[in-house]
Amino acid sequence: MAEAAPRKEAAPRRKVTINTLMAKMRRGEQITQLAAYDYRTAVISDRLGMDILCVSDTGGMILFGHQSTVTVSFDEVMMMAKAIDRGSKYGLRMVDMPYWSFHVSKEQAVANAGRFVHEANAEVMKCEGNRHHAKNIEAIVQAGIPVQGHIGITPMRMPQLGGFVAQGKTAQRAKELVDDAKAFVDAGCFTLFRPTCSTSGKSTCRAIRASTPISFPSWRMSSAVIWRTSEAATIPARKRRSSWSPKSS
Repeated sequence: MAEAAPRKEAAPRRKVTINTLMAKMRRGEQITQLAAYDYRTAVISDRLGMDILCVSDTGGMILFGHQSTVTVSFDEVMMMAKAIDRGSKYGLRMVDMPYWSFHVSKEQAVANAGRFVHEANAEVMKCEGNRHHAKNIEAIVQAGIPVQGHIGITPMRMPQLGGFVAQGKTAQRAKELVDDAKAFVDAGCFTLFRPTCSTSGKSTCRAIRASTPISFPSWRMSSAVIWRTSEAATIPARKRRSSWSPKSS
């Protein structure tokens, strides 16, 4: 009987960087992003091969019983970020900057983002808001800290938005979302995160894709992450490759 061929060992995993993500996007591969709040989740996420571990402020609701994200404190997010750093060796470590930590001024935004980098070894920030927050986000990027922008359903603005409802249903609101996306891209965000739960988001996503130098995965995802690349501006929108494939859904 012929001997079975030796099993090919999987290549050792390498640290995920922004360049890693951009390369996956160009190849049309899926990019995974997971909300993580504790050491054990970080360890398991590394074993599963997650690309991005986002220390989301929603962890304050899940772990500490907050009723909303606006009452989650900076120190609570810092504690979660440190736990993720201890548990993750490979995933890109992202911190969701909590309420009122980057809203007041450019100086406040840079100082607080710098604390997450210095004290929790964070690599990327995530900032939710709209075009009015873009100048402070731009200051973080100019300080050398990458930022993922978060538009659309933004929990920090629930009273203003009227609750957890789909955004972009009206022409005016859709235009505002496109303007927010443009402002965040101009501020230097390397990705945009846009939660959606309505088919009306499809046309909004198309408008964002057509009017900003980014590459967009799919409006069919429950949470769409829009990837910005330096060369995307030179690629026609209809030919840009997606980080989401219908074959894998």
